Amino acid sequence: MLSGKRPTKRLSAGSGIAMDATLYCALPSRSEIIGLLADGKLLLARNRLVPLAFYPHGGKMAEEAQAMIARIDGGAPKAAAVAVAQE
Repeated sequence: MLSGKRPTKRLSAGSGIAMDATLYCALPSRSEIIGLLADGKLLLARNRLVPLAFYPHGGKMAEEAQAMIARIDGGAPKAAAVAVAQE
């Protein structure tokens, strides 16, 4: 694009795929959340869950993330960690 030329169709398609993949990289894994909760890093665990909890296409994963946030906010981080580990 900087050269004034249009990007190829292949480049445009690849850029779209890369953007989609970036979203999934930004979402937390279960093992990451379990580790944060086990280390007592409640605020960090909660902050990592927020994008997943409110992701409009998250479905069941979004609902589970919202439930974990509610457990953390309710003062039950151990229950949140156990719930994540059992799923």
